Amino acid sequence: MKIRISLKSQIIIVLIFAANYPSNIFSQTRSDYLHDSLPRANAGSRSLFGFSISSYIVNQAKAQPLTGNYHLTTSPKHGFEAGPDLYIPICNSYSLVTGLHGGAAATNYKLFIPGSDFNPSLGGDVDDKGKGPTTGLWSFYMSSPIWIQKRWFTGSHSFWNIVAGVNVRYYPLRYHPYGFQEVYSDANGNQTTVLDLNASVGNNLRPWVNYNIGGGYTFLMRNNNYLQGKLLANFSGKKIVNGTYEINVTGKPQSTGTYSANLAYAGVSFSYVFTGENKRLQKTIVTHFHKQPNNIRRESVSKVLYKGNYFAIYLSPYMSQKAKTVKQSGAYSLGAANSSGIEAGGNYFINFSKDYSLIAGAHVGFSGRNFKLFISKDDFTPNLQDDIKFS
Repeated sequence: MKIRISLKSQIIIVLIFAANYPSNIFSQTRSDYLHDSLPRANAGSRSLFGFSISSYIVNQAKAQPLTGNYHLTTSPKHGFEAGPDLYIPICNSYSLVTGLHGGAAATNYKLFIPGSDFNPSLGGDVDDKGKGPTTGLWSFYMSSPIWIQKRWFTGSHSFWNIVAGVNVRYYPLRYHPYGFQEVYSDANGNQTTVLDLNASVGNNLRPWVNYNIGGGYTFLMRNNNYLQGKLLANFSGKKIVNGTYEINVTGKPQSTGTYSANLAYAGVSFSYVFTGENKRLQKTIVTHFHKQPNNIRRESVSKVLYKGNYFAIYLSPYMSQKAKTVKQSGAYSLGAANSSGIEAGGNYFINFSKDYSLIAGAHVGFSGRNFKLFISKDDFTPNLQDDIKFS
């Protein structure tokens, strides 16, 4: 869990759309500016640009035992994907959806071995509860969805929809190391590499195809843009993570197995789609607005700011809590310090009154970790030329 400490800096750029102005500033209603059939017509008559962000649960990696009595297990982890989309109309009820996204998916492992199984025994148990090393077991990728969207309009110009198609993924490196080692010290101070997970992620610079299906509901907002939420499933037969593992318990035969993952997932996706209708509305709004006296304009804007709902871009640099290091044995140990992180995304402000608002959004974030180590050169035999210092 990420804990933010110290002073948190927030930069919020609020994009206030003019769709609220007609009903709050002028006597004309929204229907005076917008023909009822226009949003529905635009959804199926011209290309629309949007931005989507997805949060999902990744299909658990597969750890297949080969030899020995000790083996890895796995569990589902999380991932995200985001990027711009283009909606190309086929007819009023169908569109082709494509885009360019970037994403990241995590996998993990679980391992438990009692310390008493080792000879000589360890100072404690080998107990990894499946959280896994955050930096070592993430896969980053690029993807391009190619979907067909089917729409069923409701009376409010919002619509139900389903999507189905393929998602072409690409990993920009031929192969990249993807693994981790766990080293423990026994009661005599001797070190043993208990786990050696040796894998790689990549597809030899070749794209691969996943399959998607999903569906949800799309709302026509007061600013005449669309906000879409849907459930989305991804299916893949391609194992993009491949490797082996070795488990060494002193005094016992070595245990081995294979480790792989296809990074399929199920999750939720949110999209914000720009229709372009506000441009036409703004021409009418600005003409009428600037005809009002200055005092009326100031009073009207103040009322609008807290009566409408707003979309905002959110950016938050922060300091994360330092990692926890636990000394198990020996005279030397690691230390840690606070590190930096960043979180960004979109927020939606729902104003109840001038004093209260409900804020909801979808964010992605990255949090750093570090370690500190100092060993004097005089502690070595023979002595080193310099101290070992990581800070």
